[in-house]
Amino acid sequence: MNPADAPSELYAVLITLDGDHLLLPNAAVAEVLGQEQLDPAAEGAPAWLAGHVMVGGRRVPAIRFEALNHPAPRSSSGRGRLILVNLIEGRLASSQLALLAQSYPQLLQLNPAALTDLPLRAEDRSDLVAARVRLASTEAIIPDLPGLEGELLLRLG
Repeated sequence: MNPADAPSELYAVLITLDGDHLLLPNAAVAEVLGQEQLDPAAEGAPAWLAGHVMVGGRRVPAIRFEALNHPAPRSSSGRGRLILVNLIEGRLASSQLALLAQSYPQLLQLNPAALTDLPLRAEDRSDLVAARVRLASTEAIIPDLPGLEGELLLRLG
């Protein structure tokens, strides 16, 4: 694509995690579900695996991205949402994953001037984090969705 033909603005969603934010293209988000639809992970499951949700007859893994990116003890809000994300490569059987979020995602209209590149944090996994950016006063991760899908495939089989 010729850079002159690229859209000057795009719609994105800002997702509040426990201690961080994710920024995704709006088209990547399929649905927002209530946390009550979560079938919690079994005792002894890794901290990043919140459980599973049933969507269209498929069992979709629900994850805590922040715990997968940099494992550390975190609090958990009972008032969260599950953000159903379409995966780019479709290597997982469900072709989707659910992100455990603290609230509803915020729809944003972005242009290049709205984003400032930031360095990755020392604890960020470069195979899961494509970039860190600043939007006004909010710092956010742009996840590497193919990398995330590969990690889940490796860990979940």
